[in-house]
Amino acid sequence: MTRLQAGLLLGVVWAVWHLPLFFIPGTVQAAFGLISWSGLLFTLSVIPMALLTGYAYERGGVPASVAVHFGVNTTIALVTIDSPVTQALVLAVQAVIGFGLLGRGSRVAAGSAAARDDQLHVHRVG
Repeated sequence: MTRLQAGLLLGVVWAVWHLPLFFIPGTVQAAFGLISWSGLLFTLSVIPMALLTGYAYERGGVPASVAVHFGVNTTIALVTIDSPVTQALVLAVQAVIGFGLLGRGSRVAAGSAAARDDQLHVHRVG
């Protein structure tokens, strides 16, 4: 899979994964409501989030990916986002950054997890 295909697939899987949160009282998603602009925008924002965490993984492995996810969750928890307009702005920023990083090509830092995986694969095969 290409980076884009993998990110989009992961984003769709994550969107489905988050659906039960809309039915658990006290969660941000339940406050948004599933059938609302806020619910739709949250669900859509999971897709560029997958691109961002995928890029972080390529650059710094699992810890970097977890840090990006944690940072976004913390921001959502600390900053009250109760307007669909604000959510749309957040979605747009995530998409621009996610697709922008995706467009940088597949250059991976020499010390990154993906580069180490490639090196291990070469050693196992060769």
